[in-house]
Amino acid sequence: VIIDGQYIGQLNGLKLDLDLKSGSLKTDIKSLKKAARQAIIPELMKRVNKIIKSEVFKLEDDHKIYWMDNPIAYISRGKNYLNPKLELLVDEAMDQESKEKLKINLEKKLYTLISSELSDLVNLSKSKFKNNYVRALSYQLFENNGVMKRELVHQMIKNISKEDRLSVRKAGIKIGRYHIFLPRMLKPNAVNLRVKLWKLYFPEDKKHIVPKSGLNFLKNESKKNNKFLLICGFENLDKFYIRVDILERLFLKIIENEKDGIFKIDSDMINLIGCTKENFFAVLELMEYKRKKIQGDK
Repeated sequence: VIIDGQYIGQLNGLKLDLDLKSGSLKTDIKSLKKAARQAIIPELMKRVNKIIKSEVFKLEDDHKIYWMDNPIAYISRGKNYLNPKLELLVDEAMDQESKEKLKINLEKKLYTLISSELSDLVNLSKSKFKNNYVRALSYQLFENNGVMKRELVHQMIKNISKEDRLSVRKAGIKIGRYHIFLPRMLKPNAVNLRVKLWKLYFPEDKKHIVPKSGLNFLKNESKKNNKFLLICGFENLDKFYIRVDILERLFLKIIENEKDGIFKIDSDMINLIGCTKENFFAVLELMEYKRKKIQGDK
C-alpha cells in the first residue's frame, strides 16, 4: 500500500500490516492509517469474493485457515470436538456485510470437510439406535474419537443381539477381537483431520505427533502416549505399536490357519505387520500365543 509515493504497509491475506517505522513520515500517523484503510476497501471486497468462489479450503495444524499462504480465519473449541467455532482474521477496514458473507462461506466449507472426511464419526454422533447397549457403545466410541479397546466395553457387547450387530456393522462400526473401531476413520486424511480437531478440543494432546501414514508397525516408541496413539489407530504391545485394523487382520489369518489349537506362521503374516521375523515372534508372544516346536519341521 503506497500513499502519496510513500510505502505504508502490505495487505497480507485480508489483513493490513502497517509499516510506519520509516522515519520519513511527515504526515500525521493517524490520518495515514485512515487513508490506508480506505484505500484497501475495494481490494478487500475483491479478495472476499475470490475466496467465496474458490473451492480450496485449507485447515492447517495451527488450526488456522489459509488463503494464498496467509491466515484468514481460525477455529476454536466448540460444543464437542467435531463442532469447532470459526473466527475471522480480517482487517478492521472490512465492512460487516463482507465479514458475515465470508464467515458463513468458511463455516460451510469447514463443516462440509468434516462431514465428508469424517462421515462415520459424524453419523455416530447423530445416530438413533433403538437398542440401549448399541446406543451406549456408539456414545463411548464417539467419546474416544472412533477407536477403543474391546475389553472396556466387553460386557456391553455381550448384550448386543445378532440383529443389532447388523445395524452396528451398517453404521460402519467394526467389533473386532481386540478393538471396536470405525475402519474408514483410519484412512490418512481422516486420521489427520480427526486428530487436528481432537487436539483443539484437548490441548494437552497438542504436543503429540501422528505417526507417518502408511506405517502398520512402530517400534521402540515406549515413551509415546498410548492413549493418543490409540486415537491415531495404533495399539501398544510393550515397545511395539501395531495399527488396530492390521492387528485384526492378523488375528483372522491366525484363525484361518489354525487346526487343533496350532497354526503355522507364514510370510503373509509377517508381511502384513511389516516387521522383522524376530519382532514378529515377540509380537505373537505379547499377544499370548505360545511357541511350539514340532520335531522334524523347519
